[in-house]
Amino acid sequence: MTDTQLRTDEKLQQEWRPKFQVFLRKLLAIAVLTGILLGAVSYAYSELLWMLALPFFLAAYMIDDYREWRERRHDRWLLTNQRLMFINPDEEIETLTIGLDQISRIRKTFWWAISIKMANGQTFTMMFLSPLNEIRTAIQSAQNQFIGEEHA
Repeated sequence: MTDTQLRTDEKLQQEWRPKFQVFLRKLLAIAVLTGILLGAVSYAYSELLWMLALPFFLAAYMIDDYREWRERRHDRWLLTNQRLMFINPDEEIETLTIGLDQISRIRKTFWWAISIKMANGQTFTMMFLSPLNEIRTAIQSAQNQFIGEEHA
């Protein structure tokens, strides 16, 4: 599953990677919303403006979103019985590790991401994962078990 070094008393529970289908779902949702909003505004001024501008706006959003996919496609999220880890070999940062006891909130963000808030107020996002409810539940369960063991 992973070549990341785990502590001797640590067990890997889950590993998640971004899914292209989830990225496409986000891309479609953003394209439709953008098309509706920009279409309504530009159509109010001129039908010709709407017909000319809309394809360019949609293309610009799709190109930018595809850049986001290229940056996130090699992300790996590892859940152990002690921490949540983020690894992306394409980035120059070290492995991000968050102790399960440092997570204060876990929630779904739209249909394609999970937002994690830490006790210090810092927030980060796990992008293009699925199924979000199961991932959130797995993190919460591992966190509850870890905190229970810590206080036992």
